[in-house]
Amino acid sequence: MVSSSHSVRWGIPVVRFAAISALFGIFAMTASPSSAGAVLIDFTDAVPWGGAENQTRFSTNIGDLTVTLTAYRNGSPHPMTFNNSASEMGGCADGHGGASPLHNLACDGDGIGIKGTTENSGAYDDEITGNASEKLLVTFSRPIPLLNIELLDLFNNNTELETALIKLDDGSWNSFVSTNKLGGYHSTNLGGAAVSRITFKAYNDAVSDYAVARLSIYMADVPEPATSMLFMFGLAGLKAIRRRRRAHDAAA
Repeated sequence: MVSSSHSVRWGIPVVRFAAISALFGIFAMTASPSSAGAVLIDFTDAVPWGGAENQTRFSTNIGDLTVTLTAYRNGSPHPMTFNNSASEMGGCADGHGGASPLHNLACDGDGIGIKGTTENSGAYDDEITGNASEKLLVTFSRPIPLLNIELLDLFNNNTELETALIKLDDGSWNSFVSTNKLGGYHSTNLGGAAVSRITFKAYNDAVSDYAVARLSIYMADVPEPATSMLFMFGLAGLKAIRRRRRAHDAAA
């Protein structure tokens, strides 16, 4: 009996701590202004976007938002590529150098592209290619404010003048040509107030191809990771103590 009574007293501060943790987590997730702002979806980051390799469709969640990639070739689903070979990643890394870096992309890969056909193994055709009628769709589970779209491998030099075509929802096509030669990086500054779908394709010529590097979106409801962990810890603690009390009552 002494042991049981001592156990109950020891559990009181733990109960209080767990309850405070859960309540603080709820308050912080609903009231913290730091949970709102720009969110970067970096397709050169291996986590999670390396999972898109060889997939025709790939999804991940950011808070309560689901982001889905779907690739097509000639109207049929076709595998994507993460472009993570050493030579491809070098193109992304080129933009990090110099006194004025072009970007701060993760560069685990060179962005999301679309694989080649059986006739072309994909060694050179691993991007969104114009003359192959390839399209990449990025869809969101709800309309979100889009702030910017960044591209890679969109070259503009003596041998190539590549053109990217991008459409927001059912709007008109927007045309982009890169203005630099370091990895073909280009920031489009294309955005919209409430975007549910982005369609990417290349101009239908013999040279145009590119990869999608990063999206910038605005979210007002992304919980802070530490706050979420505190909330989950509090709930787990309360559940454990509830089980402990039931076991104590049953033993009594």
